[in-house]
Amino acid sequence: MALTDNYTPPAIGPSTADASAYQNKNMNPYGPSGGYADTYNQGYEVPFLERMVYSTIFDASDQQFSDLKFLEMGGMPELCKSDEFEFYEMGESRTAITITANTGAGTIQTLTVSDSSVVSVDYQILYPNGTIGVVYEITNATTIKVKQMTAPSPALPAVVANDTLALLSNVSADGLNYISTYFRQDTVRRTNYCQIFSRAVRFSRAEQYKFQNNSYLPGYYQEQLDRNLLELRKDVGNLFWNGQKGQVQLASTGASIVSTDGVAKTTGGVYPAMTNAGSFVQNTTLANFVNMFEQMVTETEYGPYGATRPLFLTPSLATLLSKEYKGNLLRYQPNDRVADMELSQVNLGSSKVVFAPMKRFSDNSCFPQSFANAAFLMDMKNIRPVYFGAYPFNSGKTLTRLQGDSNLQNWEVNWLEGSIGFKINNPLAMGAIFVS
Repeated sequence: MALTDNYTPPAIGPSTADASAYQNKNMNPYGPSGGYADTYNQGYEVPFLERMVYSTIFDASDQQFSDLKFLEMGGMPELCKSDEFEFYEMGESRTAITITANTGAGTIQTLTVSDSSVVSVDYQILYPNGTIGVVYEITNATTIKVKQMTAPSPALPAVVANDTLALLSNVSADGLNYISTYFRQDTVRRTNYCQIFSRAVRFSRAEQYKFQNNSYLPGYYQEQLDRNLLELRKDVGNLFWNGQKGQVQLASTGASIVSTDGVAKTTGGVYPAMTNAGSFVQNTTLANFVNMFEQMVTETEYGPYGATRPLFLTPSLATLLSKEYKGNLLRYQPNDRVADMELSQVNLGSSKVVFAPMKRFSDNSCFPQSFANAAFLMDMKNIRPVYFGAYPFNSGKTLTRLQGDSNLQNWEVNWLEGSIGFKINNPLAMGAIFVS
C-alpha cells in the first residue's frame, strides 16, 4: 500500500437511507500498518508536517450575500401570525383617458373611451396637441361628452384609437351647491405565503466525540455547524429571488403527518413577482447594455427624484458595464500602477444606481444559468421580509440516549429551522436585463 493519506470524513446528508452515516469504521485515527486501519483503507502513518495541513479547514465556498445585506437594512423581518398573509398597495391616483374609437373634430365630441370612471364632469382634459376641453357628461362606462372652452379657444381636435387625454384639473365656481369630483383611491390586495424550512447536521456519539477531540481536524465539528447555517442563508437568498408562491407535496418518509397531509406552502420571490406584474425585463447584447441599462433606470422610477437603488449583478458583469462607461475616456499617467476599471455608482440625475456585486448569480447550484449575465435593479424599500410566528429562526439539538432521550437514539442532531416570506410592493419599480 502506498504511503498516501486518503482519509475522507463520512458524508452525512439529509437522507436517512445511508446506513454508513452511523457507522464508526471510517472514524479511526491514523496509525501503523495492519488491523482496523488497513481493513478500512485508512493508510499508513504520514509524516507530521504533511498532516499539519489538515489542522485548518479552508472555506472555498462563495459567501457574497449583498442581497440579504440590503434586505437587512430595512430592519428585522416582520412577525406574521399566520403562514398566509396579505398586504395592500395604492397605485397611481390618476389615470389618463384612453380613446378606443376615432372621433372627428368639433365644438362638442362624444368620445368612446376604455374607462369613463377615471374622470368626472367639470374636469378639464388635455388633448395631444395641447387643446383643452371640459367633460360635461358621463354617458356610460365607455362614453363621455366633451365641450370646447368658450371662444376664442380652438375647436376640439380629432382623435384616433389609442390616443391618451391627460387630466388637467377639476373646475368649480362660486355659489354652487354641489361638488362634481369625488375621489377615493382603490387599493390592490396582494398575498403571499411564509415558507417553513429546516435542516440539520447529524453525528453519532462516536463521530461527535472523535471530531471534537481530534488533533488533526480540530475545527471540523464546528465548521459543519457553521456551514449548515451558510446553506440556510443560501436557501433564504434563493427564495428571495426565485421563490414561487404555491404548494408542494412533501415526501414525508419516516415521519408522522399531523393535519397537513404533507402539503407545504412556498413563498413567492421578486423575479416571479416582476414577470407577473409586467416589470421591465429585457434581453440585450453587450454592445447595447448601457443603453438598455439607462432605459431600465428611467422606466422604473417610481420613487423621489434622485433616489438610490442597488443594481445586483456578478462582479464580472459589473466590470463590463464599468468599462462601457469608462473605457473610451480612460487615461493613465506613465507612472500609474493601478488601472481602476470599476465603478461603484452611476448617477443619472433622476436616479442613482449603486453596484451590488452578486457572485452567487454565477452559481448554477443556486440560480438558473441566465442569472450569470443578468442585472437586477431593485427598489429595496418596497420589499419587506416576513416570518411566521410559529416558526421563528431558531436552532437547537436533540438529546442522545446518554443524555436521557426517551427514544434511545444514539446520535445527536443539530438543527436549524425558520420561515420566510416577502411583501413585494410595486414590482414595476424594479427591472432586469439579461445580457447575451
